[in-house]
Amino acid sequence: MLRKPLILMGILSGVFLTILGGITLFGTSLPEEHKVTTQEHLAFSRDLVWQKVSDVEAQASWNPSIASVRLFEENGVQRFEESYSSGEAVTYEIIESEAPHRFVRRVADDMAPFQVTWEIELEEAGPSATTITIQESGTIKNPFIRFISHYFAGHESFQKAYIQAIRRELSKN
Repeated sequence: MLRKPLILMGILSGVFLTILGGITLFGTSLPEEHKVTTQEHLAFSRDLVWQKVSDVEAQASWNPSIASVRLFEENGVQRFEESYSSGEAVTYEIIESEAPHRFVRRVADDMAPFQVTWEIELEEAGPSATTITIQESGTIKNPFIRFISHYFAGHESFQKAYIQAIRRELSKN
């Protein structure tokens, strides 16, 4: 009687390990580095959009993916830590902030499973309109995370969610 459950568990474990190995194998065939650009038109002035992009401390109040933000300075570099409802946190450093048109941030933790830089450009597209362009340059060393990011999450999904959160917040006013 005990043999059947053990055989079933062995088969299920083998299937699970095969799937995990397959994902990792496919992940190794994907490039470690990626570059993704998202560009959208917002029906709001560049100054309003700039306020949302550059005020990183306030992002937890309008971006549903962020639980809290802590702004701090370390060795003369402006940094901020985004905490998420999952309990995870990522520290970024602000590389460039040129009001009201360019904001660049990058993951500050060299031990993180991924390294990502976002270059955010805001261009006036009329008196009350802005074109926002986010270019992500990233490196994902872990082939499993690379596979998930490429096939399930999509590199541009975070950019689109960020822009949608800005649009939703500015539409409230």
